[in-house]
Amino acid sequence: MRYLVLYRSPTVPARDRFAAAAHRAGVLLACDTLEPAGARIAVRDGQRIAGGTGDAAPTGLVIVDVRSLAEAVEWANRLADEFVDVELTVAPIAGT
Repeated sequence: MRYLVLYRSPTVPARDRFAAAAHRAGVLLACDTLEPAGARIAVRDGQRIAGGTGDAAPTGLVIVDVRSLAEAVEWANRLADEFVDVELTVAPIAGT
């Protein structure tokens, strides 16, 4: 099953050890840094309540193809080891 790992950090390290290990294990599908020029949109009860750019946007993403959420969390923890300060979210990708 494929899992999306979104991360947010004030700094983005190279992630070389994580990417190499995940690639060798055959689980890495994507490992990308997002550009800071993205847009944020929020809608509640059909009404737009926020927009523009924001600090709440993720700074990067990883997609891994593993057997379980527990294994995806293990890989997310290995990714977290590359950072000094990071927040990660792990979610299954529907239909996989």
